[in-house]
Amino acid sequence: MKLPLTTSQLNPSYWIPDYRVKSFSDLPPEELSSRGIEAVVFDVDQTLCAHHASSLHPSIKEALEAYVGVFSASRIGIMSNIESNQRRKELERMFPDFYITRSKHKKPGPEPYREIEAAFGLPPSKLAMFGDLIMTDIVGANNAGWYSVKVEPLAPETDPFGHKLQRIVERLAYSFCNRKQ
Repeated sequence: MKLPLTTSQLNPSYWIPDYRVKSFSDLPPEELSSRGIEAVVFDVDQTLCAHHASSLHPSIKEALEAYVGVFSASRIGIMSNIESNQRRKELERMFPDFYITRSKHKKPGPEPYREIEAAFGLPPSKLAMFGDLIMTDIVGANNAGWYSVKVEPLAPETDPFGHKLQRIVERLAYSFCNRKQ
């Protein structure tokens, strides 16, 4: 019988992000660059747009442009646990200049993180991951040795029931892990 959680998801130290911000627009790209970060990667749903939306959330357009200005579009990646070819095509249309992972493996597994490292030719310490879910985005980034940035969901009302439940579990577990630190 396979456990529903990976070993890394059970490690409390992997639950603590390097930064917690309301939106990635609250963390200037220059700050990450000054810490030696050379490329940034974004989860899509609830980080750049509402859940399964087909356009960028209006509140973050200007910030994304600032990130492109500091890192260039060729050093920005998209990592999403894509379920369908239709969704992949939407992401390719939304982000034509960004690298989009193609791994059949999902976060928090190491494969999509290693794919980005190879595509950008960078070691883990030079990459930052922005995401809204601790159990996938933050745990995966920390496990991979990346810089991790936890953002609040842009439009939580669009989350499916499973994600709403996951956020409750994550809040409880994060509180517990944070006390142990």
